Amino acid sequence: MIASDLQLLQQRMAAAVMRPLTGDEQMRKSDASCPSIADEAAAFIRPNDRLTSFERLEIYNRQYWFRLFSSFEEDFPGLKSVVGSRKFEALMRAYLEATSRDTVRSKSFTGKPCRMLKNDWTEAWDRDDTPDPLPMPLQMMVAIDAVGATHRYPEQAKDIAFNPCGQIVGRATKVRKVRDVIFELAEEYAEAVDRLTDTARV
Repeated sequence: MIASDLQLLQQRMAAAVMRPLTGDEQMRKSDASCPSIADEAAAFIRPNDRLTSFERLEIYNRQYWFRLFSSFEEDFPGLKSVVGSRKFEALMRAYLEATSRDTVRSKSFTGKPCRMLKNDWTEAWDRDDTPDPLPMPLQMMVAIDAVGATHRYPEQAKDIAFNPCGQIVGRATKVRKVRDVIFELAEEYAEAVDRLTDTARV
């Protein structure tokens, strides 16, 4: 296998493993990018005498997401304590499963343009047959009951929840400790300074 083929295989495997789970935490049978995940799995994973290609891939898919959820809980215990377990899980899933295509700039919650995760609420306010959002702070007065409902009933209200975010949300495919991020930034800064110093000497 040449390097380019290996890279394509790695990308294909990564996409399959990182595909979001279903609501009951099983591997999806299809999605918008793949009409048959069973066929996709069979293309690069061999079955054995106990498991199909789909079942073997599902082990890695579920393991990836269970570890991601556990890491999120370990890194944000304060947030979980404040909002409660059900709201925390709904928030966690919404952000970790989102892509940049799942965001929209909308005034529907605050009255000012704010990038957030697209859902039934934002789409309803964007329709031609609905009124324009009110200016700030009046629109928030309209939306406050809905925001409160998402805190009380996070699972039932997930399709109208206010989840502000940036387009970068699509890059949130893993959880890293803040310490590791800071160390990496410091190392990159030191390397950049060294390169600039060497350039100045030339």
